[in-house]
Amino acid sequence: MRSLVAFALVGSALVLACSRREPAPAPPAASPAPATPVAATPPPPAGSQSLHAHEKTVTAVAFAADGKSLLTASEDGTVALWDIASRKLEQRRSESGGEVTAIALAPAGTPLAIAVVGANGEGYVEVVDLAGNQLAAPRGKLEAKNVHALAWSPDGSTLAIGNVSAAVTLWQPAGGATRTLSGQEIEARALAFAPDGKSLAGGGYGNTVKLWDVASGAVRELSGHQSELQAVAFAPDGHTLASASMDRTVRLWDAATGTSKATIEGDDTWTSLAFAHDGRTLAGASGHEVRLVDAQSGATVRAMSDPDRTFTTVAIAPDGKELAAGASDGSVLLWPL
Repeated sequence: MRSLVAFALVGSALVLACSRREPAPAPPAASPAPATPVAATPPPPAGSQSLHAHEKTVTAVAFAADGKSLLTASEDGTVALWDIASRKLEQRRSESGGEVTAIALAPAGTPLAIAVVGANGEGYVEVVDLAGNQLAAPRGKLEAKNVHALAWSPDGSTLAIGNVSAAVTLWQPAGGATRTLSGQEIEARALAFAPDGKSLAGGGYGNTVKLWDVASGAVRELSGHQSELQAVAFAPDGHTLASASMDRTVRLWDAATGTSKATIEGDDTWTSLAFAHDGRTLAGASGHEVRLVDAQSGATVRAMSDPDRTFTTVAIAPDGKELAAGASDGSVLLWPL
């Protein structure tokens, strides 16, 4: 089963989504970090370093708010926590019953949301705290089917969940309240809150980007793509929205007016997008390439390629000095910027 991942940082918590193949028991305690790589992978390209903790496709990568840790998730049902300075694997946590399809870390650095999906589509989303270099026991869980996208609101109070149902779910883990947003008639594979928390962007098996007013639930559509949506991301100032599609393009939109400002072509489908924290650069994963583009013009700033890997997800460190990219062979590559 091919899965795409969405993630977000909110405070100190990380959210994970996972689907299970059978009714899931309580998640087991995290396993100790292995002393050796889980699987053999090709050497990293020149100028990069590689991390190894997963046996299958890496579905998401996310830097902690302080930039000291990196979280990675995989179709093998695991979430790994890395110390950036030492490149040491601090924790490798196994989720029960399926693939980890998405993670999202609250902006404040905790909690973390995790989505898990099993072979029959059954699954759940759980919330765990990130304390230092360890993920704590779950403190919230919501049963949900086929979750492929997660996004935290800027204040960390609300988690947007995209799944196979006819609506996007907004969940408040603290109190357990949920509500749905209309207008998403297909599986949502990408979600992102605007920096002010007033809007939520999403997309999936349709050609249009959905943009909801979170308070009222009103939705408008941005048209221009010719195939399914794979990723969405807001620039830090909230003025620009980026969207990626299976039509092999990334579009940059004026978030206020919905006007398309630039179109970026690719040789393969773009599966993940991430803005640098200064908003000037946008990173994207596209086939064997990770590309950095100017966030205003769309012009390529730098391209990093590896013929031995297909890249699936990207993230840029809070200080803008490093980029992490997950790949289909289970490895994560780190490049200095």
